[in-house]
Amino acid sequence: MGRCAKEEKIRRIRVIQEYLIDGHNTADILQTIMTNYDIGLRSAQMYLKKAREMFIEWNKQSIQERYHWHLASRERLIKKWGDRNPNLALAILRDLAELEGHYQKQSDKNADDVKETCEMVLPGGHVLKI
Repeated sequence: MGRCAKEEKIRRIRVIQEYLIDGHNTADILQTIMTNYDIGLRSAQMYLKKAREMFIEWNKQSIQERYHWHLASRERLIKKWGDRNPNLALAILRDLAELEGHYQKQSDKNADDVKETCEMVLPGGHVLKI
């Protein structure tokens, strides 16, 4: 059980990520990599942790890329259609403000601040508010 090269570490992490994608449970993954690579539990846990961290990092990058794409596409729409259709321009600007976090969506508010009511019309015309 010695140290391995950087390329081997990357390969091991990718194998673990494939196990995670396939839906294997943590105990099975740890046991498999301990056996296959002749490493201890602590090293196996380190590889598993690194594999999960890489997934999280890729997800953050993907979210940021999508966010910037949405902003750029809305800015292109404003330039193209803003002069011709003021209502569309206003809707796009409102959407941009929401993307940038200037407006708080109803679902993001504190549950104590939101008082939703539902109305049900019963036979006979009575209205029940919940």
